[in-house]
Parts: sequence; structure tokens; C-alpha cells
Amino acid sequence: MQNSTDVAVPVPWLQGVLPQAYADCSPALWPLVEAAHDTPGRHYHGWSHVLACLAQFRGLRFERPRVVLLALIFHDAVYVPGRQDNEARSAELAGQWLNEHARLPADELSQIQALIQATANHHAPRDLDHDARQFLDIDLAVLGQAWPIYLRYAQQVRDEWCPAVVSPEAYVRGRQQFLQGLLNQSRLYASPELARQLEAQARSNLSRELHSLTPATPSPCVRLCTLNDQDECLGCGRTLTDICGWSAMSEPERQQCLLRSRETLVRLGRLPSSER
Repeated sequence: MQNSTDVAVPVPWLQGVLPQAYADCSPALWPLVEAAHDTPGRHYHGWSHVLACLAQFRGLRFERPRVVLLALIFHDAVYVPGRQDNEARSAELAGQWLNEHARLPADELSQIQALIQATANHHAPRDLDHDARQFLDIDLAVLGQAWPIYLRYAQQVRDEWCPAVVSPEAYVRGRQQFLQGLLNQSRLYASPELARQLEAQARSNLSRELHSLTPATPSPCVRLCTLNDQDECLGCGRTLTDICGWSAMSEPERQQCLLRSRETLVRLGRLPSSER
């Protein structure tokens, strides 16, 4: 866990971080990297996201704290919504500025750049060490926050993409695929500690957003609400139980109900021939 000391910190947002995590970095570096996050088009991927990452960083232990800290503050240093090379360009910028404003061993600089590029695909199959797992999990920590915080994140991401990059309809389709892809992962978080803290809430948030993006199937009622002796509606084919429970059904349940009602209408001879 990061602990504060009596050493004066170069900028307020490093308060509570061990000095070795920013040792040998010039004071000129910090305003540069902060200003890099103030480019047009950012709503979520701005400096506030970095500050949220640093809040997570302070509560964890790392074998190479300087590598992780510098990777965190640079991982979105270049961000243009819709571009596929943001991570590569952020890693390149980190290499340039750290060469100019820090005294780091070459292998450490390479590790920082590798972590930054790893954020292009958090769940790509690969061997990750302890620091890399926690670094990637920190970047996804917003997924496991309380619903109001998650909802603000989701809206901010939408604002970055829509309408500047894609249409609202295209955004929804892409977002649905993204959310379902995350939910299909066996684990969202690779580190045991953050998985324990965030996994359950993250899955709840992702499912809730995905459900909100899925158009609700409308009621099949055709305003011919006559029941036969088996409590089957001669208009829509649903049973009285299904009619009463429609509003509380999930989307999969509604689809199953529609299949049953169609079978009923076929059996009763009330399905139009054009739909048989």
C-alpha cells in the first residue's frame, strides 16, 4: 500500500504516493502530462480518469511502483475518439517525454510502454505479472463502481463517440457488442484483490447497461381481448397468466412468450395465412 511521507510532493495529485514511485522525474514532467489530457473530444478519458486511477493505485502494493505510476499517467496521454492507435501513440509520447524529463533505465522505460500498449486489449491472452494485472484492473475499476458513477462513465464514453465518430444507432450496436464481450469473459479482473472488490458490481453494471440498450419487445396485444375456456387470448394467443406478467418479463422471457403465443394462434387457426 502506498504511504505518504514527510517529503514534499511535486504536485498535489501525488500526495500519498511513495516518493520512489516518482523518483528521478523532473518537475517539468507533471504539468506536461496533465496538459496532454486536455485535448478536444475527451469526456471520460481526461485527467479525472487518471486521478481515479491514482486513487486505486494508492491502495495497492507493487513490485515496480514507478513503472506502474508512470504507465497510469501516460496510458491515455494521446486519445482521439475512434482512432485505433491511441495506445501506441501514448506509449510513444511516454518514451519521448520520459527520455527528456526523467532518468530511467532503458528496461524500465520499455516496461512502461508495454503496460500502456496492453490497455488496447485488457483481456488478450497473455502472461501477466502481478504489477501488470493490477495496472490493467485499475484502468477498468470504473466498471465496478456504484451505479451512479458507472452511469456517468457510460454517458461520458457515449459523448466521446456520438455523434463525432458514429451515429447514435451505430454507437448502440457497437456498445452492445462491447458490453456482451466483457460479460462473456470468465473474469473481468485479473488480480485477486480487485476481483474481490469489483467483479460482482461490474457484472451487475454491465448487464444493467446492456439491458437498457436493448429495445423492449412491445406487447403483442391487438386489442381483441377475448379469452377462450383455456384462458387463451383469441387476439394475441397469450394466456391470461402471460398477459398479466408481461410487464415484469425479461427480454428472453418475452421472446419465449411470443413463441408460445404463436403456437397457440396456429393451433386455434387464428394466425393469418401470410404469417404461417
